[in-house]
Amino acid sequence: AAESPAGKLVELAAGPAEAFAALRHEAVSALVLRDLDASESDAAVHASFLVERRRLPGFEQAVQREAARRPGLRLACTGPWPPYD
Repeated sequence: AAESPAGKLVELAAGPAEAFAALRHEAVSALVLRDLDASESDAAVHASFLVERRRLPGFEQAVQREAARRPGLRLACTGPWPPYD
């Protein structure tokens, strides 16, 4: 039996959700933003993590581990960035 479209969506969402959860354990706080300008076929989600400076090396290693575990996702660490509001 073929998998339903809803089942495919759940399967596709599981990888990013699991990666986010793993990275969230290394951070003080996190924020997820969906790219509203992206088409459905090019959906993108961006996450920002607040990481204590002393924990940054561990966070960077966690990003590398998650990227290796999930080659279908594009995971990158682009910080540290200065905090702002």
